[in-house]
Amino acid sequence: MSATSTANRHGFTVPGITPADAQAVAARLQDRLNALNDLALTLKHVHWNVVGPNANIVATPVIATLDRVQDVVDGALGHRDSA
Repeated sequence: MSATSTANRHGFTVPGITPADAQAVAARLQDRLNALNDLALTLKHVHWNVVGPNANIVATPVIATLDRVQDVVDGALGHRDSA
């Protein structure tokens, strides 16, 4: 679903922002969310493909970075950790 159809379907926005501006903001936020998801998937691929005797040295920071990216995505979506 595109940002335009979402904004039109709901028919409301934040006070003080025009519907056109709201659509532009929604489109930019969707682009950023897509980029963060792409980064998370890329980091997963890197982690899955690390091999060799020093794999753990590389994999550990990759996992930490992946966890942080996933936290940012969850925060952007308004998801909160229940723990």
